Amino acid sequence: MGDRKTLRTYFCIRLFFFNPSALPSELKRKGRFDENFFVDLPTVPERAQILSIHVQRFGITVEDEYLEAIATPRITA
Repeated sequence: MGDRKTLRTYFCIRLFFFNPSALPSELKRKGRFDENFFVDLPTVPERAQILSIHVQRFGITVEDEYLEAIATPRITA
């Protein structure tokens, strides 16, 4: 028989969800994932800042009060 080479495969699984309590207990078991971390949704001023970054990329100028009016907390994507 020839030399046997060990093949190592690494993979990464990322899960994104809005309601962690809805996950099945099998996925929440200790040791199932290396890291669990939570990121809160942005506030209205933070959403307005994110919008201004994207708008500036296209060379569009929009007043801050309009951006804050668009940056509603009801819409999350």
